Amino acid sequence: MQQCNKIDPENINMDGLTHLFLAFAGINPSNFEVSLANPAHEDLCTRLVHKNSNICEIWIALGGWAFTDVDTTKKTWSELASCSNSHQRFIASVKVFMAKYKLKGIDIDWEYPGTPERNGQPDDTKNLVSLVKEMHAAFRTMEDYVDFFGLITYDLHGAWNNSGYYGHKIAGHINISEIQNMISLLWYAKINPAKINLGLAYYGQGYTLQDPSCNWAGCQWTGLSDAGSCTMTRGVMLLQEIETLISEKGIQLQLLQKKMMKQITFGDQ
Repeated sequence: MQQCNKIDPENINMDGLTHLFLAFAGINPSNFEVSLANPAHEDLCTRLVHKNSNICEIWIALGGWAFTDVDTTKKTWSELASCSNSHQRFIASVKVFMAKYKLKGIDIDWEYPGTPERNGQPDDTKNLVSLVKEMHAAFRTMEDYVDFFGLITYDLHGAWNNSGYYGHKIAGHINISEIQNMISLLWYAKINPAKINLGLAYYGQGYTLQDPSCNWAGCQWTGLSDAGSCTMTRGVMLLQEIETLISEKGIQLQLLQKKMMKQITFGDQ
């Protein structure tokens, strides 16, 4: 539970926003019914819709990173997408869920279809298209059935990259060159650029260095960075925590222009 820098639904700055996503809802692996991932968030969901639904569309995000990490749900997306009967049970539940909370849309946050290290299966991409097509029929390729694609341009690297090419080498969790390579695949698939939304992270990923004097990309790390006072989670800090750290420690912020990334270093962090 986040200890500070909380923003109540009533205090969200809605200027310029057209859509607001509530994260996350989960899927029961036994019957594929949808429910809030944390039952304690029901009040937040109700307040969010009540306060802001006349300003922008409130959507629910389904899944998320942790959903495919937990043993009980790590294969749920693949199993759900693989069978038309499962599609129908899921869609019926989505309708009930959206009506209950007066939501306008749903974000499929499957991280990531077909990726073995994330418990993906070879047929995931094909099955996802079928699932979204049936969802659209209930409410040309996948593009014909979605309003827009949310492209994750962050979390490209982190301490989870502890094998293969990167091993224990430091790499930023964003990099414009890698993002350009990702986007080029969408152009080859003839995806309409107007349907691509870039996801941006208001946090940073961090490492504990093997050698404090070697603190740039390619140097070795031994573990996650120290936890921040707000997130209380090793390896990640919110933007507000990073800004406070820079101010309190007098840290010099470095801009890595070719990567369009900022970096801070101090001690063995």
